[in-house]
Amino acid sequence: MHGGKKIVWRCVSRLHKKDRNFDCPARTVTEADLHAVVVQVINEVCVKQELYIPQLKANIEKMLGDDNSGPVAELNRQIGELEQQILQRTRAKQDCDDLGQEVIRLREEKYQLQLEDATKESTRQKIAELESVITEIGGKVDEYEEALVRKLIERITVYDDYFTVEFKSGIEIDVQL
Repeated sequence: MHGGKKIVWRCVSRLHKKDRNFDCPARTVTEADLHAVVVQVINEVCVKQELYIPQLKANIEKMLGDDNSGPVAELNRQIGELEQQILQRTRAKQDCDDLGQEVIRLREEKYQLQLEDATKESTRQKIAELESVITEIGGKVDEYEEALVRKLIERITVYDDYFTVEFKSGIEIDVQL
């Protein structure tokens, strides 16, 4: 294809190597090769979904563990007790700053546990979305589809002799090209 144009992908740091004194060693990749890699990994996951999906769900559930409803309930109980003590001290015109600080600390701890639960739920939703998209695809993907890639792929890392494709669900697949 001499004299013609082709689309290539390269590390953005190559554009700024003079400014940053860093020369990225990653090779340039043609868009056609990148598309071929993406189609290959999507097909691998679709064809082997009975292998990937249960394994992925098991790994995610093991990693996520139980929710924090028990610890949150315990914190609510402790906060309630401290609030009662604050009321008693306030009625007795006693200092209760220490109890107030402890309530604030426990509320922050509760918030962090609730945030952790929300993150776990978001991860579970991503897995369900991946499973739904893969099931929807059904068979084999014949060509690159931008919309499908945006739903499934988080990142593609280019190495000298292979690519690592990371799905939004956390599945990583290495591909030689």
